[in-house]
Amino acid sequence: GVQEYAVIKIVDSQIKELKLYEVNSDSSLEWTPRKSMDRVQAISVMLDNLLKDVRLFKKDGKIVSQKYGLPDDQEIQLTSLANPIDVPIEIEITFPDSLLNNPVWNIGDSSIVGLSPIKLDPGERIGWANYSNVGQWNQQSGLWQANLISGDRSFKQITLSISVKFYDTRQRFIRRSITYTIN
Repeated sequence: GVQEYAVIKIVDSQIKELKLYEVNSDSSLEWTPRKSMDRVQAISVMLDNLLKDVRLFKKDGKIVSQKYGLPDDQEIQLTSLANPIDVPIEIEITFPDSLLNNPVWNIGDSSIVGLSPIKLDPGERIGWANYSNVGQWNQQSGLWQANLISGDRSFKQITLSISVKFYDTRQRFIRRSITYTIN
């Protein structure tokens, strides 16, 4: 985060000018438009939804994932990834290669290597969205998935680093670490 201060010019009890500055450099900062803030918040809510996508536990010395009502699996799938805003977004996921391998993006009927970023069109894979509530009408297949590296591991969690960026009045981005505990 940035520490900032504002300078207000008041003439005859009227605000005539309002400027925002960064503390360390005194450089001028943008007043973020409301629409941009709403977009950032909608993406943040979508990223929070990822916490419910993966349940990990140890079974017979292996790390496995469980999807409600489905057999145990040795892969994780992120089904909540979507574009909840009205401009294209780019998503990139990095992860510890000691726990996961063979990541793929599932796009339509094909899949591509999941190490590179992917772009989603406005509203893609989303049922509804506003700045505080984002969701899908139907449970979709995972947009991104990776195999769990098996074996008797002492790991207690897996953390994915997810970056989402978009352009409106300028480039904006959110980085979030999503941690899944291994029970």
